[in-house]
Amino acid sequence: MSADEKAIWHAMLDIYAGAQDGDTARIDRHLHADATLWDTDEPELAVGLEALAAIRARRPATAPDLLPRLRAEAPLITVWGATALLRHVLTIEPPAPAAARTVRNTSVWRRHGERWLLVHNHEDVIADP
Repeated sequence: MSADEKAIWHAMLDIYAGAQDGDTARIDRHLHADATLWDTDEPELAVGLEALAAIRARRPATAPDLLPRLRAEAPLITVWGATALLRHVLTIEPPAPAAARTVRNTSVWRRHGERWLLVHNHEDVIADP
């Protein structure tokens, strides 16, 4: 992986670590203020951090020990100058007895100064066979 690819992948892994810890500030520091997000549990496109905050506010509070484990793997990253595309698979493992879900994830990143920020994210749940 190139330095840019590593930076993007590490940023995405940090987003998931923030999600596992319930740390929204940790997540948000990797998102552009005007990022657009397709969430698997939401019918509408979220536009910007304010819309993301509204989605979070609608979700029921979850005790830290009940947050799902997230496992991201198989990254495929393509960088074109200041724009990059990250494709990977995410496995969401909630506490038993709930079943795990596998999600295909595609995100667009833009370089802002020395940092890469997520500007669009699309999640697609893989149906059970």
